[in-house]
Amino acid sequence: MKILKRSGDLEEFNPEKIKVSLENSARDIEFVLTQSDLNIILRDVKSILNNIRKEDENTSVYELRGIVYSILIKHNFNDICKAFMFYKKL
Repeated sequence: MKILKRSGDLEEFNPEKIKVSLENSARDIEFVLTQSDLNIILRDVKSILNNIRKEDENTSVYELRGIVYSILIKHNFNDICKAFMFYKKL
């Protein structure tokens, strides 16, 4: 699956980028996400993407961010969600 970036470039989906963005967002608010937390969030992101997009389809960084927001809220990481909203790298 490829991600359409803000620049218009297509890039292979890389869950590691989401992980780093989440870790940095958490650090900004002095919160520590455990490896277990990150695994659950990333598992849910992959699951939702697989349900709404086929492997050979593209998604956008905007859709991906929306998925991450909804998962953070679902797991009661509201403060991290707020910090993630303002974190630009994904």
